Amino acid sequence: MSNSAAQAAPESTAADQPATKGLALYKDNYLGFSFFHPEEWHQFNWLDGRRGVLYGPVFNDNSTIFAVAVQDLGIRVNTRDLKDLHMGFISGIGRLANSQIEWQNQWQSGDQIGMEARYSFIEGDAKRKRWVRVLYQDTRQFTLTVQVAHAAEFDEWLPMFHQSMMTFRIQVAPLYKQRPVKPKLADAPKTESAPPLDNPSDDSGESTS
Repeated sequence: MSNSAAQAAPESTAADQPATKGLALYKDNYLGFSFFHPEEWHQFNWLDGRRGVLYGPVFNDNSTIFAVAVQDLGIRVNTRDLKDLHMGFISGIGRLANSQIEWQNQWQSGDQIGMEARYSFIEGDAKRKRWVRVLYQDTRQFTLTVQVAHAAEFDEWLPMFHQSMMTFRIQVAPLYKQRPVKPKLADAPKTESAPPLDNPSDDSGESTS
């Protein structure tokens, strides 16, 4: 194609980018984690028994979302486990339809072990994109999932999701380990009522919708 016939793709402007009024802190003292999120986003709970929280910009659509799932494995994870955990993590992504991993990483910092990957996959008629980070601290596993409904829009949403991912903090002594009973209302974070919500991911990277 000649230069005269080619048309440049329109550049995105600030008006095209997702925007937020500000950031709000979500803190769960019982499970022991916190992060910042866009203050106008909607909060949901997992409906399949997993513990954690989900936030998304649209009340009845979870295809673009930030999710945290917390699991106590009952055993302490150490560096000897990292290779096997990483292999299982990548294997789970590989079971998604037409999955393509853009990059992956694994690390250890103090007593915390982590791994992450950014990848696209096909769900129904849509090509979605995720950034999943899995953190291990003592006996706990924290799975953080960023998912954008349309892979082509991932870079537009990334600055907002980046805030939540990078401000995520783990409390060393969660309340459930100090007193392993049902949390009191004062400990439990408040959640909006919501229609049924499919799960964006599980801890292996597989779709559960």
